[in-house]
Amino acid sequence: MIAKNTDNPEWIKSLLHYYKDEKDHHKLTQGAVSDHCHNVMLLNSFMYDGPNGRHFIMVFEILGVNLLEIMKRYDYKGIPVPLVRRLAK
Repeated sequence: MIAKNTDNPEWIKSLLHYYKDEKDHHKLTQGAVSDHCHNVMLLNSFMYDGPNGRHFIMVFEILGVNLLEIMKRYDYKGIPVPLVRRLAK
């Protein structure tokens, strides 16, 4: 619900008022409001009947790069162990 309000002028005004005492409040422009709502947007949902029963599947927005993109950054030669540990954590 919050992510849908990022284009709502009244909501933007209230958000700017809420952050008025923050030192970076001037960076909070209409284009960047969605970066400050800190909520994941649910894009879709559906039921899946699999071998282990029925499951409710929720589809969320992409929150970062996928594993293939990280592998490409390291030219498919392996990801450094410290990074793998961070990703696994």
